[in-house]
Formats: sequence, structure tokens, C-alpha cells
Amino acid sequence: KLLAAADTAGYVRLWDPVTRQAVGAPLPAATAGGVTGVAFSPDGKLLASAGGDGTVRLWDPATRQAPRAPLPPITLDRTDLEHTSTCPFMAADIRGGKVTDKTEPAEIGIEGHRLLAGALEATGENYLDLPDYLEQELPKARPDIQPQVIAGLKAAGDELRRIDAHRIIGVEKQYSTELLVGTAERGPVVITCCLDLILAGKDEQTLIVMDWKTGWKRRTSTEAQQAYQTCHGAFILFRELPRVNVIHWFYNETRHGTRAYAKLERERDCWNFEGRIQSAVKLRLDEADPAWPTIEKCPLCPATAICPHVAGEAQELNVCPRAYLDQYI
Repeated sequence: KLLAAADTAGYVRLWDPVTRQAVGAPLPAATAGGVTGVAFSPDGKLLASAGGDGTVRLWDPATRQAPRAPLPPITLDRTDLEHTSTCPFMAADIRGGKVTDKTEPAEIGIEGHRLLAGALEATGENYLDLPDYLEQELPKARPDIQPQVIAGLKAAGDELRRIDAHRIIGVEKQYSTELLVGTAERGPVVITCCLDLILAGKDEQTLIVMDWKTGWKRRTSTEAQQAYQTCHGAFILFRELPRVNVIHWFYNETRHGTRAYAKLERERDCWNFEGRIQSAVKLRLDEADPAWPTIEKCPLCPATAICPHVAGEAQELNVCPRAYLDQYI
């Protein structure tokens, strides 16, 4: 702890009350009129001085400098961290623009989310009117993928019609939480995600999340439970909604008319979710790009053609795409 004393010459002096010695050189706190008052913040990390020249100055007693403005937050979305958690090498190539993660299912999803967001804005989040408005807008989808967008969002509209609107907490709702506090080198780290549909459960401790998938993948309950998207979204909800203890998570697979289901429990799952996200965030902040090739992941990776670590059949595709395709023709 320190003691601050002001003088009429315009300086503030810091003293160690134990040793009764001055700490460092005097701080120039006023250009005229002397210093009329000083005060520490409750935590002792800031010192304020009021000068006779009409100015109030702030000081960091540890550095004896004016406190630095807080660094801006670092916001990391679910897609970026999901890529990193799958393979940092792939994630770095996508962020660097070396490859694009452009698949038809992804484009269908992006277009569907665009139409849904527009419908929400037009209806003022009136969930009773949303399905009908959405149905009118669906034919205006991108013409190359319009049939698939209609099939995907029609299922979402039908679901909204069946649900009591009073149970709807949000559609296309963005949630964020601060994962890491700021340091002297970086601002706080905030993780974020957008959820398709959030419903109130049977009581305040229960939530239902529905996500529509337009791709060909069919998930088991185990895959739904272990998916990074599930982990990321559920962790943010548990963090931001402290009364919620159970989340029922559904992936609606529109191409197949099927659902995959996972039940998430705060007490059982939250600690593991946080550890997984922390690991992905550390890799992302460190800009680490190790490759984690497996014969299951590599055929689906957009970076296969430039990856020196590719595994399995994808390696044959990498070496000679024509020869690889010829064997199937």
C-alpha cells in the first residue's frame, strides 16, 4: 500500500507508510495552482489528482504513468473455433484466404439464415407472423440453390407453426460471453454464436435448442453430443443463463427428415466444454497451425489440395486428382 501527498508546487509524492520513504520521483500533477486533492481507487490500482489548473489526472501507481486505455475485445465466433478444433492447419488456411470453405450445404445454410434474418426484421420478431412471411420470401432465394433452401426452411416454418409462440425465446439469436479477461497485452476474449431457435422448457431450468442442417450428414446421438457446435453453444448458454441446468439440443436434418438429439447438463458437461473451448482459443490466439490428419477428416477438408500432411485416400487425390478420379469412372 502507498500513501499519496499533494503540495502547492503542483506535484504528488508517493510514500511507503512502512518504511516512511518516498517511492520514486514526484508526479507532475498540475501546471498552476498546486494540487488540491488526491484519492486512490478502492482497489488501489488508480490514483486521481485534482489540480488548481482545473484538471483531474489519473495515474497507475505501479507504472507511475497515465493508465492505458483498455484494449478492444477479441471476438471469436463458433465457426472459426470449430475449424481450429478440427484442424488448426485447415483453420489457418481458411483464415488466410488460401482455401475457401464453400460447399453447397454451407451455401444453402448461409442463404437460409439470410432469409430468416430478413423475415425477423420485417415482422419485428412477431413469431406468430414469422412462418407465413418466411414462406412468401422463400421463392426469392438464390436461384441455383432455391429448391434446397425452400426444403430446409419449410421445415423450420412448419416447426414454428407447431410451437406456442410464448415459448419462443429467440430465433437467429446471438449469444456471447467473456471467456478470458483482458491482460496488458490483449483485450478480453469474447466467444459468440448464433442459435437458430431457442425455446423455453418445462421450467426455468430447462432450454430447448433447435438447429437446422441442410447437408447430407446424418448424425448419431453420440455425434450430436460430441459436436463442437453443441459444446460451444451450450457452454455460452450455461454461462449467460445461470438458472438453466439442462439443455435439450436437436439437429434437424432437412434432407433426410431426421433428428439427432443431445442432452446437456450443467453439472456433468460444463467443465469439459470449457476445457475444450479454452484449448481451441489458445491455439487460435497463438496462431498455431499443427495439422491433425485422419482418414475420416481429410477427404472433407477444403485444404486437402495444399496440405502436406493429408492422410488416407485424400492423399491420392492430392498427388494426382485425375488418376484418383479415373479409377471411379
